[in-house]
Order: sequence, then C-alpha cells, then structure tokens
Amino acid sequence: MARLFREIFVERFLLRRAERRAASASPEQRREMRRLLGAARARVGAAGQLRSPGENGPAFRLLGEAFAILVSAHLVARGEADGERVLGAASAWQKLEALAETGELARAPTDLEGFLSNEDVLAADRLEPREALRLRPQLEALLRQLAGALEVRSVRRIKVNRALRMVAVAAGLLTLLVATVAWALAPANVARGKPVTTSSIFPRTPDPAGATDGVRGRGFGVHTTFEHLPWVIIDLGKSYKLSEVVVYHRSDNHQLETLPLTLQLSQDGASYSEISTRSTLFTAEEPWHQKLDGKPARYVRLIVNKKEKGYIALSEIEVYGR
Repeated sequence: MARLFREIFVERFLLRRAERRAASASPEQRREMRRLLGAARARVGAAGQLRSPGENGPAFRLLGEAFAILVSAHLVARGEADGERVLGAASAWQKLEALAETGELARAPTDLEGFLSNEDVLAADRLEPREALRLRPQLEALLRQLAGALEVRSVRRIKVNRALRMVAVAAGLLTLLVATVAWALAPANVARGKPVTTSSIFPRTPDPAGATDGVRGRGFGVHTTFEHLPWVIIDLGKSYKLSEVVVYHRSDNHQLETLPLTLQLSQDGASYSEISTRSTLFTAEEPWHQKLDGKPARYVRLIVNKKEKGYIALSEIEVYGR
C-alpha cells in the first residue's frame, strides 16, 4: 500500500519523477527533445488525416518515422545522442528493446517488430488492410506512450505545476469541508415519517401518514372530508426549534379550494398559536415556504379556519428544525 501511495501520489501527482528527469537534462537537451517531439507529433497528426485503406502506406510511413524520432529523443534525454541524426528503423527498435530491458520504457508489442524494424520504405505499402487495421491502434498507443515518457519541462515549470496542483487540491478539500459542515448544520426535515392525525379522512384516500412520507407532487398524501374547520396535525415526537415549514399542495387543479390555510404551532397539543395564514395560490411545484426563525414546537397544525365548510388535500408537509 505504501509503495502504491508513493507511486501515485509522490511520483505522479507531486511530479517527483518528472522533476528528477528534468534535472538530469540540460537546457540544450530539453530544447532538442522539444524539437524532436514536435516533429513526431506533426507526423502523427498528418497520419491521423489518412484513414482510408488506400492511405495505409503513407500513414504507416509517417507513424514509423514518428517512432524513430521519439526513440531518438529518448537517447538525447539520456545524453547518448545530440538529435542531429535520427535513428533508422532497425536501430530504433533495438534501442527501444534495450531501454525496455532496463525498465526505463515499457516493452513494445511484438506484433509491431516486423514493421518497425524494417528498413524497407515500401514495407508499409505491403501491409494488408486487415493487418493495418489491427496494428494501427497498437502503434498509435506506443507512440503516445513514448511521447508521454519524455520530460521536456524545466524544473521550475514542474515546481509551478506542482504548486498549482496542491492549490487545486487544497481548494477542493476546503470546498468539501464547507459543504460537509453546511450539510451537518443544515436543519433536518423532522416531520419525515412522523405520525399524522386529521379531523377526518375522505373515503378511498391514502392514510394521513402520506403527508410525511417524503413523496412530493402526487395527487395528495392527505385528504379530509368537506367539513367545518378541517385540520391536519403532525406530532414531531418532541419539541424542536423550527426554522421552516414547507407545504406542498395537491398536483391537480383544485388548489384554491383549500385556501385560506392557517399554520399553527403547539408545545402541548392543546393550545395552539397562529403563525401565518396563506390565502394566495401555492402548488406542488411552487410550495408554501413559511420561515419560523427557531420557534419551539412539538405539534404542527394546518387548519382551514373559515365560517363555511372546507377540506384539506395536500401532497406533503415538511418541517425543518433542530
């Protein structure tokens, strides 16, 4: 585990390996490596435009040249070449095999040896379309690997990149910490799953517990009969300091029939204090949000408090507090 941590975090994320490679090369070496890397990438880019079977020959020649150039760039990084002369195909393959033996580079797929080590400029033209289709992804993957293993940045640039990474990680951790604290401090829906009683239950409608089951926006979760002073009470189980009540209306077209709707709070379930009365339309999509600013209560009651008869039909009632 410690070895894996060092490989991923220290060597890769903190760029320690990249820094060692950069420090081992002179500015002249890095300049020559950048030149060769650019030349290889230009050939890979040109080959990328050649995708039809009839273009396999020139495409593979360009990719083969890119391979030899990249191996030559690695020799420049090791101080074994100056970059003035690029290796031939056979020599480039042999050098890659030698570097793979030391573990400095990954070993290339053996399927590519017949093409990459062939000095014949027409070898690419002799590839069968099916063979070219099979080999090309392997060759392109090898070139990406060789290009990625070259370190052309300066030590200073690597240190700047490391600092930027650390700043990004610190910012991410700070954001996560703030979000976690905000979540931990945010009031919970203390009405979820709590018992609900009603003045009556309309026939063939859900149990009143549907008002606190967490499902919003259905037809209704609680429905009383048509009567004088219909009410719905939620027993929170104990007293909480309440910050908000959110009432989600039924989701059909009869919301106005429940208005005006009065919100009341109680500590003992016997005496209630009126908090607010809602007379304007609210819906399941745009619910009634009533702020409470820490008012203590155990019981929350909604009542249609008017002279004529009425009823209550709501989708969900949420009560937030601590």
